[in-house]
Amino acid sequence: MIEREISLVGSIPLANAAEVFECMVPLAERLRRVPDGETGPTRSIWILCQQNALTRSGGFDAADPSKQPEHKYSIKYPFELNSRGESPGFEIGAIDYAAWAIASYARFRTLKEAGAIPRHWRFQVCLPTPLAVINRLVVPSDQPVAYRLYHAAMRREIAQITTEIPNAELSIQIDIAPEFGFLEGIWSSEIASSKQRMISDIVELTAELPADVELGYHLCYGDFGHKHFVEPKDMAHLVDVANTLAAQSNHGIAWLHMPVPRDRSDREYFEPLRHLKIDRTTLFLGLIHLTDGTVGAARRIEAASQFRSDFGIATECGWGRRTPDQIEALIALHAMVKV
Repeated sequence: MIEREISLVGSIPLANAAEVFECMVPLAERLRRVPDGETGPTRSIWILCQQNALTRSGGFDAADPSKQPEHKYSIKYPFELNSRGESPGFEIGAIDYAAWAIASYARFRTLKEAGAIPRHWRFQVCLPTPLAVINRLVVPSDQPVAYRLYHAAMRREIAQITTEIPNAELSIQIDIAPEFGFLEGIWSSEIASSKQRMISDIVELTAELPADVELGYHLCYGDFGHKHFVEPKDMAHLVDVANTLAAQSNHGIAWLHMPVPRDRSDREYFEPLRHLKIDRTTLFLGLIHLTDGTVGAARRIEAASQFRSDFGIATECGWGRRTPDQIEALIALHAMVKV
């Protein structure tokens, strides 16, 4: 039996970070890094937490209804730039990710020092791409300017995180999701004009990341209502993005996570893995699904292993859209999957 390494994608619907850290102890030896769960009402719905930051910046107003084209998930765009946001020299201030990370790391450190969680764990900070935030929250006509402003703000947050948290205990994960909607051709936008631009902008986020900080990527097809924004034909776009990131990044990539839909245990889905070119990077496949448990996971592991044998396991996405009473079962399922 192979006890495959486990990755936690990010969100976990518990009361606070301390509960998240402590509940993962049963997976202790198979985990290398643990997120804070993005807990609480402010952070629980991924990038929607950034509405507060954009409002606070003073550079955005509620969007004019006439500028509201329909979003793929039938959600309207809440913001447009105002005259202050369009003025030279304007900067978006703190966007909260650093403050949340620093506060959660303090709990993480306290638990480590008390011996309540394993000493080998790193603290994992999960961050969206600027494209994800701006594509979702700002009307299309204002996205190019807003994107540049937000990209700069995210780089400042990352710099603060790496300054305040010991680098040897820190892992940063960049969540790449709507980018696959553009690559699949279901959306279009000036800020996602090409794969090259999208990847270059993502790589630029971590261009100055200190060497001791681990870097990883979560590649995602969405989880709104536990549904993808489009069902991938196979892993071709995932592998292509992974290879491009590996080729362009000036920082080592410690891990990459890719989703596996629960109804895909066929060769065709996994076949592109034969073209994956990552060196000294752990691949995690999001093939754990509560709906079919260890039996379904075993089928997907068997299919993936025809093309790549060295991978860890995870769920497709974060757990934040689940209910707290499912968490114990999810942890137990991860522990039981040994193939």
